[in-house]
Amino acid sequence: MKKLTYKLIFNRIKEKGRGPFILQIRVYYRRRYIYKSTGIRLYTNQWDPGRWVINHPRAAELNISIRKQMRNLEDIEFDMLRHDIPVNLDKLAGKSDKVDSRHDFINYMRQTIEGGSIRSTTKRQHRSALNCLVEYGKIITFGSLTYDNIVLYDRWLREKGLRQASIHAHHKRLKTYINKAIVADLLPVQNNPYLKFKPSVGSVPARRYLTAPELEKIENVRLNIERLNQVRHLFLFSCYTGLAYFDMAGLTVSNLRTDAEGDRWITIIRHKTNEQVTIPLIKKAVQILEDYNGSLPVISNQNINTYLKEIATLADLKTRLTFHMARHTFATTVTLARGVPLWHVSKMLGHASIRTTQIYSKIMDQDVKESMKKIN
Repeated sequence: MKKLTYKLIFNRIKEKGRGPFILQIRVYYRRRYIYKSTGIRLYTNQWDPGRWVINHPRAAELNISIRKQMRNLEDIEFDMLRHDIPVNLDKLAGKSDKVDSRHDFINYMRQTIEGGSIRSTTKRQHRSALNCLVEYGKIITFGSLTYDNIVLYDRWLREKGLRQASIHAHHKRLKTYINKAIVADLLPVQNNPYLKFKPSVGSVPARRYLTAPELEKIENVRLNIERLNQVRHLFLFSCYTGLAYFDMAGLTVSNLRTDAEGDRWITIIRHKTNEQVTIPLIKKAVQILEDYNGSLPVISNQNINTYLKEIATLADLKTRLTFHMARHTFATTVTLARGVPLWHVSKMLGHASIRTTQIYSKIMDQDVKESMKKIN
């Protein structure tokens, strides 16, 4: 197959002489060409065919962007030729809606994400990982899933300034779809680049939680607005039970039971891990349920976090409140700090592994260490 040619053309047929650069891709043997926009708009005096972008405050940056786009097109073309895949001009220009899952990993990943049964928040995370891969631009086909490309992708993520934990998350999500492709016989297992490349997890960000005095401030602050009072009750209920937002939002009377001794319990299947969780309710949690006749109000997570900022201000808290801090508060201040065994806490939180729960134990060890430093 003959080599494609790339040419930059300045489109002058626009209002007031303003128009985009267009990359022209021409295949010699078919005399066919298509256009791919660079997304850059310039005035006519800012374009010179020999020097590209001129007389522009971001000229150097724009020229680098153009070179990267042309290089990405050449990389895709080379990868197709290397794997004996016919070059598709429409696909190179991003105009083809047809997916050839035998060769196109990006579209395979996109279809699998959108067609999967994963929850909405997880789907957003996976879309973000896909968008990052598309932005990188050098992993397109299954053939481009090489060890060298994964190493370069890892370096590119670092250059973007991402934390190591975030980089590891991007690799983890990419590995998920590589493994799915292997199961679907779209990629030989020996071609899995992660057999050789092992991304570092990095340091886990500290989990923020409320201390006992801070929790008391939330309990005792005077709130005269009903919506704030409801959000306070939802937040405290999570502090007393360890339920995450989605688990609490789906709570119904069918999840509640009373044992022979009159103690109240919650039994649910965790939304995130699909683990069964059984939680004995303390009196404060039972009181909140009784105040709402066993049916807690449903408020969006976004609104809850917005109203928690108001509550934090009224309670004179310096920390930035989020709903998920309630779950961390349950794990530390409400349970571990009061002598509840680690494996009991792990069971109530619905963790698939006790190693996840041990993070809270380490956090408390660090707090004890800081307290002893103050004594010194």
